[in-house]
Amino acid sequence: MSKYKAVKTNGFDSGLEDKFHTMLFKSGIEFEKQIKFELQESFKINGKSIQSINYIADFYLTKLDIIIDVKGFETADFKIKKKMFQKKFNKDIVCLAECPKIYEIENKNRLFEGWIDISLLKKLQKKKKKEDE
Repeated sequence: MSKYKAVKTNGFDSGLEDKFHTMLFKSGIEFEKQIKFELQESFKINGKSIQSINYIADFYLTKLDIIIDVKGFETADFKIKKKMFQKKFNKDIVCLAECPKIYEIENKNRLFEGWIDISLLKKLQKKKKKEDE
């Protein structure tokens, strides 16, 4: 189990990644998994070696040229690495979560049926919270 309570499943870091992999496989979308990107190279300072900073994408959809990360929520580390990735590669990372049933109507994501962009999910959750108050 990871520090975020994710359980490795079928060789994936989480059950969510495994579910998304199954959906991609069934849909016939071509992809690669666990692609490593160096965000900052290693270096030495005062004789001490500093390790490189890397981001490992959950999935890269080869024909669509889309980087996907599947999460239950965005960690602080991920948010920083996402910004570093955007700056270095001038490209975005699509961060997806499983779409809760109450938001299915408002989620227009047909390419990834049953999945929602995390930023949209946050907006919908805020809207619902205001409506419930």
